[in-house]
Amino acid sequence: MIRLASFLFLALTLFAIHPSEALADEPANAAAQSTGVTMTIEGVNYCMGCTLKSEKGAAAQCSIYGHRHGLKVTKATKADGTEVESMVGKTLHYLDNDASKGLVGGEHHGETVTINATVFRKANTVQVNELVTP
Repeated sequence: MIRLASFLFLALTLFAIHPSEALADEPANAAAQSTGVTMTIEGVNYCMGCTLKSEKGAAAQCSIYGHRHGLKVTKATKADGTEVESMVGKTLHYLDNDASKGLVGGEHHGETVTINATVFRKANTVQVNELVTP
């Protein structure tokens, strides 16, 4: 009985945190969702470890292990000019590539940036195609 309860708890927990729910303004077809959406995104390049340490007392040791940057979205605009309000306030994780190197590596730690990117919303991940403004 305990094993069944543990299994059900784990299953419900994984279901609750899995980012599989589509957002209302996300493309309806599966192909567009799996390939990503091209957007221009403005946001704050912040270190999740430093933020959690200062705001919540987390035991982050960024000075030893390095920063873990993400992008806190303040504005997201699709290629056709449509603003995606549901993205505002979300944190996106960077896909490591040449274009995201300065963002991931901390050159723009705490700065507001604008990027041209491909967003993989179900994975909360952004592929930086170009850093427009640091």
